[in-house]
Amino acid sequence: MSARPRPRRAARHRVEYAFLRAVAAVCALLPEVLADRAGALLGWVVARVGRPRWDVVSEHLRMAFPERDERWRRAVGRRCYAHLGAEAVAMFRLAGMGTRALRERTSVVGIELLQAAAREGRGVVVVSAHLGNWEVGGAAVIARGCP
Repeated sequence: MSARPRPRRAARHRVEYAFLRAVAAVCALLPEVLADRAGALLGWVVARVGRPRWDVVSEHLRMAFPERDERWRRAVGRRCYAHLGAEAVAMFRLAGMGTRALRERTSVVGIELLQAAAREGRGVVVVSAHLGNWEVGGAAVIARGCP
């Protein structure tokens, strides 16, 4: 049997969810460049004010870059949060993007191989470097009819 969430935590989660839904709605109305910048700004503000998991971020940066000073690591950490904010906005926008728009904005090299495998009922293993926005890559493959 699972434990029920504490009322205070559950209320906080509802507020966070409502806030994220509002951000998603606003970002859907903004031009893409402005939405990206707004997301980056929001991520930067979260890093400065809320600092969620900042202790983990700081420790990982300290382990990865022991030769760098704390000021440099804080700046990198804030930029990571800014990037995370911009990527979150990209995901919000992806959720509202239609299949046609997604196909127009993306290309998938080798898609014909995946489509042929799907037609034949065969599975495939896709191997890729973790570069760019791989979530959009997955959506682009699905938008082209591959399960």
